[in-house]
Amino acid sequence: DASALPYLYQTLTSDDPVVLYSAMEAIGAIGKPESVKELQPYLDQPDPTIAETCLNAIISISIRNDGCSSVDLPLERFSTFLFDGIKRGNRDITDFTLKRLSHWYGSDVIRNLLNVVEFVDDDKFRRVADALIDIGAPAVPMIVDKLLVAEKETKLRLLDLLKQCPTSDITADLLRVA
Repeated sequence: DASALPYLYQTLTSDDPVVLYSAMEAIGAIGKPESVKELQPYLDQPDPTIAETCLNAIISISIRNDGCSSVDLPLERFSTFLFDGIKRGNRDITDFTLKRLSHWYGSDVIRNLLNVVEFVDDDKFRRVADALIDIGAPAVPMIVDKLLVAEKETKLRLLDLLKQCPTSDITADLLRVA
């Protein structure tokens, strides 16, 4: 119940990680958008479990409110957590992450996108592919590298993806595969 929020916010000052974890989960379950501002400072916790629990609560709040979040989140710091969530099939983390891909296209993100290709269904793959196509030429060598080690079904997905990534250097990259 939302009337518990002031008490839950007070428990966020606890030094006990179990209390922090429980309070953050409860705040996320209540799902009020204004709670994100209360949770945001805990994204910087040195304990990665607490920081990831905090992000998970923010994701829950975001999902309950149609994905809207007015807070800028340090997603690059949590890329491993987010992409592991996609691999595990966590629907909330998958939707949250794929909606925000356009905000952070570093080589780690490209590599993580390619690492989830074999784990997502066709609908999610289309979203991942669209992000890689938007990245364009910088993603092509990494797609080809992934193609060299991928399983047959994933190779077909990656080849289909390469057809949509126009670049003048693609011939040289594909010769490595051949």
